Formats: sequence, C-alpha cells, structure tokens
Amino acid sequence: MKKYIFYSTDGETKDKNLQDIENCQILGWASGINEQDAFNNLKKENRNIDFENICCQELVSDKVYYF
Repeated sequence: MKKYIFYSTDGETKDKNLQDIENCQILGWASGINEQDAFNNLKKENRNIDFENICCQELVSDKVYYF
C-alpha cells in the first residue's frame, strides 16, 4: 500500500503581525492502493472533513526531518 498526505488550501490564517496570509491545512495521512482508495480510507476515519479543495501527495518515506 502507498501512503498519502492530504491537505487543503481553503481558508487563511494570520501571521504574528495579524496580517492575513494564505496557508495549507493538513487534513491527515492515509494508506491505500491508490490516491482514491487512500482518500476513501481517510474519510472513513475522519467523517467530519468538509473542504472544497483537497489535494494529496504520495509520500515516499516515513522519515521526518526537523528544522
């Protein structure tokens, strides 16, 4: 199975100076045989996901880098 990260560009947030900035919100991670299968699995686990623009990207590794 492949792993995917799902995110949305809907919405906005504020920086430390209270200025509006565009952002991405991570909705979650899921596995599946393809991106649609993984998205279906994500929705089963998180029934309250309600965004119009959802993107996903396949992850090639579980390694996490901290900066």
